[in-house]
Amino acid sequence: MSRTESDARKRRRRGLGWWLVGGLLGLLAALIFGRRRPARERPAPPPPAPAELPAGATLSWVPGAGGGLRLCEVHPEGGLTLVFVHGLGGRLEHWGAQLAALGPGLRGVAFDLPGHGGSDPAASGDYGVGALAGALGAVADALALRRFVLVAHSLGALVALRYAAAHAGRVSGLLLVDPSGDATHLPEEERRALLESVRRDPRGEIGWQFRQLLADDRPEVAERVLADLEATPEEALYGSLAASMGHSPVPDLARLVVPIRSLTTAHNRSPHGLHRLVPELPVSPIGGTGHWPMLDDPDAVNRVLDGFLDEVRAHRAAQPA
Repeated sequence: MSRTESDARKRRRRGLGWWLVGGLLGLLAALIFGRRRPARERPAPPPPAPAELPAGATLSWVPGAGGGLRLCEVHPEGGLTLVFVHGLGGRLEHWGAQLAALGPGLRGVAFDLPGHGGSDPAASGDYGVGALAGALGAVADALALRRFVLVAHSLGALVALRYAAAHAGRVSGLLLVDPSGDATHLPEEERRALLESVRRDPRGEIGWQFRQLLADDRPEVAERVLADLEATPEEALYGSLAASMGHSPVPDLARLVVPIRSLTTAHNRSPHGLHRLVPELPVSPIGGTGHWPMLDDPDAVNRVLDGFLDEVRAHRAAQPA
């Protein structure tokens, strides 16, 4: 590889990193990844790995528009409900420490996005932000959730914002954990080159970037995140990335009037990060972790979550009866 090619690849990877922690609606993934895995027979929900989910958590499946969705629930009798949305290449177990910390008065729900964890791949090949928000809606509808708080990481933050903007009456607040930013601010040529590089080797390119973002995480966290990435079908990885690179979350954010807070790590320094583009967005910085703080420093994330829930309760109490 020439020095010019190497420099160009570094610039593309930097752009990908800026999206991951700081920008992804088109359907070009369905065209590029025409081959799909055959539909799986519905297995019994797999048991959680040790210490990943709290005792008493229940795993189940619900139907989505593109296939079955795996979900986990704790304290189903609780009052205030929280729905957790993982990021690119993740799975619901990434929220295990947050689910475990919920008191009996709080109902917790986490689910696997299409093509991730134990959920089916998207039957249509559509991994756009709108389609992923539809999966979130399918979970909320299946559980008959009337109002709930969304807690979402990275790509999941774009999904949560899209859902909340379209269903404002059902969302009481959003905590965005190191959210992806707005990749539409990247030059078009740079975005095209980045996506072509990822298209040729989705797991390799995204894996390289993940390793940079994991530099500050504990080794066991890095091992877990990379194992989950390896288990995610490439069409889901590329499809989610490609579709969302053309999606701006800023209009969705501007439509919302409920409490919103962004928990950001030191990696979230892109000029296209949500907190840079929307300076009035409340921010809770967290230090000493990589891009997956809920895994690397769950206690710190739980403290921010507790404080945010107080904001949500105060906002609800101030609303007219």
